[in-house]
Amino acid sequence: MKGKIGKYLAELRSGFGRVVRRYPVEVALQTVLTALFIWWTEADEFPFFSVRCLWILPLFSFGALVVNTWAGNGPWRRVYYVIWMPIVPLLCWSGLQEWIATEQFAVTLGILVPLALLLCRRGWDNRRFSADAVLYLRAAVVALLLANVALGLFQATLWSAAYIFGFEDVRWIARLSVDVCPVANFLIVPILFLMLLDRWEMAESRLSRIGEVLVNWIFTPALIIYASLLHLYAAKILFAWSLPRGGVAYLVFGFMATAFVVRMLRELVSKRIAEWFYGRFGLVMLVPALLFWIGFVRRVGEYGLTAPRVYLLVCGIVMTFAVVIFFLRSGRYAWLFASAFVLFALTAYVPPLSPARIGLRSQHARFERLGRELGMLDSAGRFVERRVPLADTVRRSDYAEFFSAMRYIDERDASFRTVQGLGGRGIWSLEYDLLPWKTDSVVEVIAVDPVSEVELPRNARFRNDAAYHYICTNFDQQWSRNKKNGALFKSDTLRVMYCGRELLTISGEELVRRQMERTGVAFDALSELDREQALRFLDYRDERVRVLFRSIKVERRDSTTYGCCGATVELFMMR
Repeated sequence: MKGKIGKYLAELRSGFGRVVRRYPVEVALQTVLTALFIWWTEADEFPFFSVRCLWILPLFSFGALVVNTWAGNGPWRRVYYVIWMPIVPLLCWSGLQEWIATEQFAVTLGILVPLALLLCRRGWDNRRFSADAVLYLRAAVVALLLANVALGLFQATLWSAAYIFGFEDVRWIARLSVDVCPVANFLIVPILFLMLLDRWEMAESRLSRIGEVLVNWIFTPALIIYASLLHLYAAKILFAWSLPRGGVAYLVFGFMATAFVVRMLRELVSKRIAEWFYGRFGLVMLVPALLFWIGFVRRVGEYGLTAPRVYLLVCGIVMTFAVVIFFLRSGRYAWLFASAFVLFALTAYVPPLSPARIGLRSQHARFERLGRELGMLDSAGRFVERRVPLADTVRRSDYAEFFSAMRYIDERDASFRTVQGLGGRGIWSLEYDLLPWKTDSVVEVIAVDPVSEVELPRNARFRNDAAYHYICTNFDQQWSRNKKNGALFKSDTLRVMYCGRELLTISGEELVRRQMERTGVAFDALSELDREQALRFLDYRDERVRVLFRSIKVERRDSTTYGCCGATVELFMMR
């Protein structure tokens, strides 16, 4: 046993030595990143620059790995040793913190760098390219698993020792337990990743027995069934002479992306099934690709382009290119990934192709078109605040689209309010004031005398409820300051977070239905509730949690269905 431990330690030591020799820049950058994060956790104030700016170091570390893999020991090796130098002027750039928070940085670090890392290995053969992709994925997963298991064991041992031996001052233990987290994730994980790459680089990549079962007997049958459903759906809309739903584009893209990944993994399987399906892959995917584009065009025609839809458009172009090259039976995964790299690089770094700008231009056009059709804009294109006549309820969907475009622009264009003369008015407030069906179909149940109700959570009947554990108040105010704690009602869903955990998720329709059933109050009676009845309606309970609301906006959607269009949480308790 002692000999085996010594052997493993020797292999670990030799592997670490090879990593330092082969990847010196990457190791140095990750070491600096780890040291700076520890400094940030230990210091009361972090000097020089914001801690968010430190994310520039992983970007350059991945960039160094790309250049290192591409250059090898050739003449481009000189670039590898100086690739870190732009970090210094970038850290002095005043706009670095804002840039790191943009989609451009996320696309660069999350899409462009991994694609470049795969392409720089120059595995043009499909099997070699698939093996490289699996190699990187396996090394990343194993490195994360090993490092975090070791971290968990270290934390358990550390705190167990403090408890067993009765250490009175545990502040240094708490600091040590915090400091080892960046060491594990910013230093040990990258080193293990590089060590595994170095160890498995020349090994033959082949899926294990479990991977073969997953590819052949789980994913492949599911893909065949799903492809059959899409072809049947295409036949249905052809015979019915109708257009597919706009959301079909997202479903088709998810299916096709999964299908291409499974097809890549089949390159590493020794025994393959359903060769008739994958051998005619390009032909099978023609109909889903057509459904994607029809659904996408319909979605854009109805709601205009947004930044996510522009990214979906880019993915659709890559997907269509894949269908074409595999239809011609000359497809290479390297070509596919190279086209994705070029397209995402163009959208990220060519200003006219920026998804944010394209989406904003499209929504501006949608706002102006609908505004002129509905008479909500004057001749100069400025918003006209007028109450819509009740007879216009037949165009209810057009008004909903108009205010939807207005909200989208308002969230992303700082000059929109000034140009349109909105002042401090909220778009939701305008919508409910100007549309009669909104005003007549929405009732807000609010605690009577809101000023005095600030003391409500401290009331003994709530605080001394032995069935629940008192947690926190004013959740709606905390959400804007701390994303780990708070309550947020968005997209018809209420979410309550505490210490980064999602403790309650409920749809607005389900919330209103439960409160109506529990209190026995009908929609028409909501506007006439007295103080005690309102407090009962604002008191939500289930088997796990209890939520006291400051207000709930109930919306009539049809004669039997009611939903929620706004809610403010005051108090949250959990069993």
